[in-house]
Amino acid sequence: MAAPEPFRIHVSDDDLTDLRQRLQRARVPDQVGAGQSDPNGAWAYGTDKAALQDYVSHWLTKFDWRQQEAKLNAVPQFTLQVNGLKTHFIHQRSKDTAAIPLLLVHGWPGSFVEFMKLLPLLKKFHVVAPSIPGYGFSEAPKEPGASVVFMAEQLTELMRLLGYTHYVAQGGDWGSIITTQVAGRYPERCVALHLNMCAAIPSTISDFVQVALTMPSWSKEEWDAVRRTQYFMKYETGYQKIQGTKPQTLGYGLNDSPVGLLAWILEKFQSWSDSHGQRPDAPGGSGLTMDEILTNVMIYWSSQSITSSCRLYYETLGLHPSHKEPLQLQPGGLLGGKGEVFPRDFQPPRRRDGSRSRLLDCFGRSFRSYVAVPTGVIWSKAEIIKVPRKVAELRYNIKHWYAPPKGGHFFAFEQPELMAKDLNHFFFEVIDFPTCVQTAPARSSTSQMPLLGATAMVALLVAAVALRLRRSRL
Repeated sequence: MAAPEPFRIHVSDDDLTDLRQRLQRARVPDQVGAGQSDPNGAWAYGTDKAALQDYVSHWLTKFDWRQQEAKLNAVPQFTLQVNGLKTHFIHQRSKDTAAIPLLLVHGWPGSFVEFMKLLPLLKKFHVVAPSIPGYGFSEAPKEPGASVVFMAEQLTELMRLLGYTHYVAQGGDWGSIITTQVAGRYPERCVALHLNMCAAIPSTISDFVQVALTMPSWSKEEWDAVRRTQYFMKYETGYQKIQGTKPQTLGYGLNDSPVGLLAWILEKFQSWSDSHGQRPDAPGGSGLTMDEILTNVMIYWSSQSITSSCRLYYETLGLHPSHKEPLQLQPGGLLGGKGEVFPRDFQPPRRRDGSRSRLLDCFGRSFRSYVAVPTGVIWSKAEIIKVPRKVAELRYNIKHWYAPPKGGHFFAFEQPELMAKDLNHFFFEVIDFPTCVQTAPARSSTSQMPLLGATAMVALLVAAVALRLRRSRL
């Protein structure tokens, strides 16, 4: 078995010169609605021109990549062949004899950069923080079909190759979905789970009925969270449709233009972070800086991985008719794809030949299994996908639920101290790792269920009516 090879980031001087020239030659389009924002504080038309130009100026005149590169290289990084793909990862070992192995997984449009402020605070963990295959410095899959299931299998194998027979996992965004797959498929290895985006949707008739009956007991905060999720799905998921259907077309532009790449990513940091409607780097906002955001963008730019990163949406959501086979997922990780909720006009999609799409598999048969390992959740203030705890408990063995006073979708990046505190609390105080290892549930195969029928659709209708009644009372 090959040993991990030490890895250092180095962007050549020629590449940096080319980047500078592209930034200087950038053609920024006109803008209408400058300064306008939507009810959630997101830029109304997309990335604000003035903010973008300020970032480009900072990138050209103040941002020091060599300094950021040195900071990144100060943490132990490696590459290892995992099922034929060269996989990049941070491997920070603890000196604590009782340290717990932790698989720490990022999402999109993030990277391992999200964890740079968190890593020094995780002294009681052996941290393995990989770049998802196709992201950053991890080799991209060469064949179609590399969905979240593929990613979960790759990262499970990475942990095995590193000698970790038992470990815990943490994730947000795609990381939450991938680690859910790891814990659901290999509960005898990944014995506990921590999420900062807990997106779960009921899938059985019983689940729908339970949700409908418990709606009147939801707190005001939970109702507000459901409305926020609905708003996000209605107005903020255009990127999902593009990346889920034509990632290659989008990639040509983003891979060739650093300003275009910055605009595409910056908008997500503004609208998904706890920025209070301001720029993500504004004082008193998300807690992020221009240098941190540009360093994250540089990972995509220098590795030319934006296109392959977007393909994860195509392979997982199955929005394109080329997907013929159902996607077999373990429970809980998605709300109808990556965060979808049932809209008012929802109809179970079928192709012309009568076959079902992958998206319907996410609704109809993918989430019946239960993630039995102990699960902790950060229910952050400005998270884009939030479900009430009782809904999450239908899919996860929830043992811990923390609603911090601040923080958004990029919680580890925005609030590293709060994240570290909660990880230590959950994994060392709420649960007992040796006990989790001894009592780990046996692996179960992916269960399937029939298509949602009339009864389930009636349950959905009941839920919608209950929601409307609740709105009328508030």
